[in-house]
Amino acid sequence: MSEQSLSASSTELPPPSSLAKPLLLVLSFLGGFQVMALEICGLRTLQMNLGSSVVVTGTLLTLIMIVLSVGYYLGGTLRTLHSPRALCLLLLAACGYTQIANVTLLDHIGELALDLRDALDGLDNVEVGLPAALLSLLLYGPPMLALSMISPCLIRFESQQSSADAGKSSGFFMSLSTAGSIFGTLLASYVLIPAFGVRATASWTNAVLSGVLVLALITFTRSERRRSLAAATLGIGLCLGLLPVAHSDFMPGILQDNESLYGRVRVVEDTDLRGQRFLAYQSTLGYWHSIIYPDEPLRALAGSIFLAPALIEPKKSMLILGSAAGGAARQSQVLMPDMQITGVDIDPAVHEVATKYFGVNPDKMRFVSRDARQFIEREREHYDFIIVDLFANEYVPAHCITREFFSQVKAHLNPGGVVFVNTNMFDVPFELPQGASEPSRVNRHLERTLREAGFPSMFANNFFHSLVAYPTPQPFEEFLAKVRAVAADPERPAATRAALGLMARTSFEVSGYPRSYKAFTDEWSPDLVLERKWNHAQIYDALRDAPEADANLHPALRVVRARLFADRASGARTGAITDAAALVQELDQLDLPLTAADRRLAARYLRFDLSEQPELQAHSAWAQLAAEYARLYAAGQTNDYEKLAQILGETN
Repeated sequence: MSEQSLSASSTELPPPSSLAKPLLLVLSFLGGFQVMALEICGLRTLQMNLGSSVVVTGTLLTLIMIVLSVGYYLGGTLRTLHSPRALCLLLLAACGYTQIANVTLLDHIGELALDLRDALDGLDNVEVGLPAALLSLLLYGPPMLALSMISPCLIRFESQQSSADAGKSSGFFMSLSTAGSIFGTLLASYVLIPAFGVRATASWTNAVLSGVLVLALITFTRSERRRSLAAATLGIGLCLGLLPVAHSDFMPGILQDNESLYGRVRVVEDTDLRGQRFLAYQSTLGYWHSIIYPDEPLRALAGSIFLAPALIEPKKSMLILGSAAGGAARQSQVLMPDMQITGVDIDPAVHEVATKYFGVNPDKMRFVSRDARQFIEREREHYDFIIVDLFANEYVPAHCITREFFSQVKAHLNPGGVVFVNTNMFDVPFELPQGASEPSRVNRHLERTLREAGFPSMFANNFFHSLVAYPTPQPFEEFLAKVRAVAADPERPAATRAALGLMARTSFEVSGYPRSYKAFTDEWSPDLVLERKWNHAQIYDALRDAPEADANLHPALRVVRARLFADRASGARTGAITDAAALVQELDQLDLPLTAADRRLAARYLRFDLSEQPELQAHSAWAQLAAEYARLYAAGQTNDYEKLAQILGETN
């Protein structure tokens, strides 16, 4: 370097100050701290929106490393960052971006990622990998890029100001930054996110960094006017740090919104399409784990379905693995007040929600805060009835869906016991011909898993996406007769009778398939397969490309399948029939008798996604049956048990 350039460089350095060097050291530490605090926030944010598969996690980590590597290079080469003041201004701009993206726009960016996931439905890995990349870049790309420039810039400033060994300076600043990263990881993981949540963690750590940056600007600036402006900026930044509190406390309909060690704990108060008030426990932007109508706890039909095995054959003890906010527990306390209930959930925070908001009586229920797999492996008690309702946000944890896990569940059943599994998985009943490419069908892997774990009889429910599994052979017609008996019992509450009536219409026996499906085991339970539980798009595409699958299909079911293809082509992505009127009209062209076997087929193949009662005119037997199912689904999906009871009464 020439003498002239050395002189020019020296004029750009900060004025001597007793605070200058300490502030640069603090900045180095906080840079590493904030990188890891934001990375932990990113892991939690992606987990709550897109799951925690290796694709999602790997995408975040890869993008962060790419951004950091670019930032390291730019920090060491950009001549515009010629002084600490220039670096501080860049970092302040990044702090402003972080505040806007991670506080004001966090949910909006999350919804954008979910919309992209829906648009990419059916593309392996890409459907979660690309939304994860979008979420990571929008939330953390710009701040990570700026933060990664700190160490290279500080090393350059140090080498320009003194004759210190460059290697020694590099090692010192990198070590100090790494120490900050360690502290940021521990504080964010153990204290900030569990106590205050992602939004507050990102905001408050950002506010601390902003404060140090403003103090540094004041120190490195000679102009009194600029110093006053920097001081005012500090005051505004500290006020912006309170935004997460305002966001959580003043959103309408949010009774509680915080995070625990295991995820988001949000309680929402809202009204349904009929104007009736309900509460929901929400752990992600698009998924509710428990719903209760405070003024009418039996109205939520899913709760009654969960309890159906105990309602058709009285039980004395019940274990709920994944009790969440206690929707099923509350209904059980209403319907079966003498039932001995043990509720297991890994997150103690949701037990507090169950008692505070959902009306669960803690004096009549044993709460256990533990991982379900750990609990079932150590528990010595046996139960008449076990509910398996385990989800990490939207997905079943990989270690709680294996043959070994369900073998342990079976071992904890008393003689005559039964298991209810909430799968939240949609089965596409149509079969592909042998030799065709088979997309993943998670529910069928699960059914094989249960068989190998010792459950020979399984009855699936198409409406509630669930399985009733018996460790001994049970005739399906006998099971249905018991369900119908409860639905017809005038001594039972009207909501319960309607729920079990709907269950009787939409249940079918799980039988063998032409193809063999691999059981989930402790050696094989890939999260990418589990997260394809709503794989109807790929399956219908495969069916469309294999017309020979129609060969032995009932003529009415060919019409149903064609309607599913048409609905999908028009933009529907539910894997169920959305245009009920069109289906009824098409089936009206068939003059076919309706047998008892046909009604059993209907329970498996006729599934609708409707939120309002359709106006349907049907004449042929199959058209009338489809119209009946469309009305049942519409009433059931809105928890309108009065309308449901009316339809069931008309069609019995």
